[in-house]
Order: sequence, then C-alpha cells, then structure tokens
Amino acid sequence: MNSTNITLPLAPAAKLGAPPLPFMPDNHPELFPYVLLSMVIIAFQCFVIPFAYTVRVRAKVFSKDFMQQFWEEHHKAFPDDTLEAFEKTIGFPDMGSGVFAKKLSYADWFKFSNA
Repeated sequence: MNSTNITLPLAPAAKLGAPPLPFMPDNHPELFPYVLLSMVIIAFQCFVIPFAYTVRVRAKVFSKDFMQQFWEEHHKAFPDDTLEAFEKTIGFPDMGSGVFAKKLSYADWFKFSNA
C-alpha cells in the first residue's frame, strides 16, 4: 500500500498567518437561522430560570417572618428604609453565605443554595 501526500486547500485563517487546519471548516450559511434560534432559546432560558425557580425558593426561605429578626440592625444602618420595603428584599444581597443565610436552618440553607 502506497502512502500519498494529500494536499488540502488552506482555510481563510491560514491566509492571515494562523497555522493551517488539517481540514476545511464547514460553511453552511443556510443553517444560520437555526443557530441564531438556538442562541435565543439558551439566552431566554438563562433569563427565565432565576425568576421561575430561584426567586420562588428565595421568597420561601427569606420570608417576611424570617427577615423581621434583622430589621433593627438594618434600620440602624439605613434609617430611611421602611419595614415593608425591607421585608420585600427577600434576602438580597445575601447569596447563601451572608448575614441572613447564617441564621437559616440547614434544610432551608440547602434548599436555597441549590436553587
């Protein structure tokens, strides 16, 4: 069996000084709408998941009753805030390792951290 050298055409990147690829990249502009649609679906999913699931778990874990224990300390630091506005924060900016989360039960902390 004889071995022969096969010469592949240079890819456009090779013409700019990049090392040549051992293959010619595919070029299918007719598939671009499907790629674009896939990108939009992924972006939409990344935007919706926090609102559809994570915020619901956060609202259950950092409930109004739970947040009341921090009101005095918060009011000393931010005297212009109202209790109603503070209760609606649902624990923000705590991301699971802050002042509010330290007071959670293990089960609530686990639910919140996995949301």
